[in-house]
Formats: sequence, structure tokens, C-alpha cells
Amino acid sequence: MLPGLEPDQKLVWTYFEAMVPERDAEIALVVGSGAIGIEFASFFHTMGSDVTVVEVLPQILPVEDAEIAGLARKRLRKAGHQDPHQYQSDKAREKEQQRGRHHRRRQEGRRRPNSSG
Repeated sequence: MLPGLEPDQKLVWTYFEAMVPERDAEIALVVGSGAIGIEFASFFHTMGSDVTVVEVLPQILPVEDAEIAGLARKRLRKAGHQDPHQYQSDKAREKEQQRGRHHRRRQEGRRRPNSSG
């Protein structure tokens, strides 16, 4: 479970409540774009819900081959789904920025002096 998104069976559902909803969901936020998340997103979209999918990894169906994930993304777009939003925590973003700064410093250190002359 995600902190702050503990299931309450009213606003925050697990897969169990999503499989047998007591009422229609006008809006749905699906956390994770694995096979189950995409299946629920597709189902609720078909039922008329405004669905948003969030994913921490850069592709949908992250454990699948990139080519398969790309085909699935095209099919979902064609069916009217919006692209999943990539979510990155502040801590992960900070680490990525630090890696980028470290990489740029290493690259700058490797530059050869201008040998014109």
C-alpha cells in the first residue's frame, strides 16, 4: 500500500472492491501500469469513467518487452485512453539529478584540450 492511500472501500479501493464495485466510478486513478492496472483502467474507461493511470517506471507494462508495451500503448491510445502519467518521488528525482551532475562532471574531465596550433 502507498502511504496516504490506504484502502477505505469507499474512495480508495483494492482490486477486490474494483472487481465488484457498489457504484459506478465517475473518476478513477489507477496506480501502476502493469497488466492488472491496465486491465482495470481499460475496464473502467469502457464503463465511462474518466481514468488516469500513474506509473513510476518509464513504460507501461514494465515487466513486458518494450516492443509489446509499445504496441499496447498504441492500442490504448486508439481506444481513447490518455498516456499514463509518470510519477517520480522527490527522493528519486533528486537521485537522478545527482547522477546527471556526476555524469556531466566526468564528461567535462575527459574533454581533450584544443590542439589547434
